[in-house]
Amino acid sequence: QANSTFISTILFSLRFSWSDSVPTAATNGTHIIINPEFWESLTKDEQIFLLLHEAWHVAFEHMLRVNERDFRLWNMACDYVINLILDKQGLKMPEGGLLDYNYDEMSSEEVYEALEQDPDQNAEHPDFVPDLQEPDETNNDAAGETSQDVSEQIKDIIIRASVRAEMTSDDPGAIPKEIKRWIDDILHPKLPWGVIL
Repeated sequence: QANSTFISTILFSLRFSWSDSVPTAATNGTHIIINPEFWESLTKDEQIFLLLHEAWHVAFEHMLRVNERDFRLWNMACDYVINLILDKQGLKMPEGGLLDYNYDEMSSEEVYEALEQDPDQNAEHPDFVPDLQEPDETNNDAAGETSQDVSEQIKDIIIRASVRAEMTSDDPGAIPKEIKRWIDDILHPKLPWGVIL
């Protein structure tokens, strides 16, 4: 698919494993864990959607932006944003995914606020299972990674993907504005000249 260098680079930078410990699939920013039974229940197009969905969580750094928010509600907000991106590209979402064009062009934070103000919208999805995993602050997870380790790895992955997208002449719009701004801030920081002088 055209203009897919950025997200495919992110996807292929992640580690994969199969596990029954998750009902569908999940990511902590460096790994994607997939339930093999759920994977087998999907069509090929739905499998592609699932992989790209998890990769977009990484691209948006969703697992690192939770802060003090309700984790389940935050994950729902993030899913709405990602699924809109993939749906607009004509990809087939697995049954039960969250999709609402009322949230088009909104950030995850904006969708989260909208969900907070509409408890009925949250209650409509009692079976929703979060697919984000928070990095372990105590350094006790299986890979021995702290949230700082994960944050640095994600930053490296996103910047590498951005550079590759530029090299392959992907359209500028292939990377969402929200991510593009963050990349520009990292690669081209605004220096406080007053302080420096």
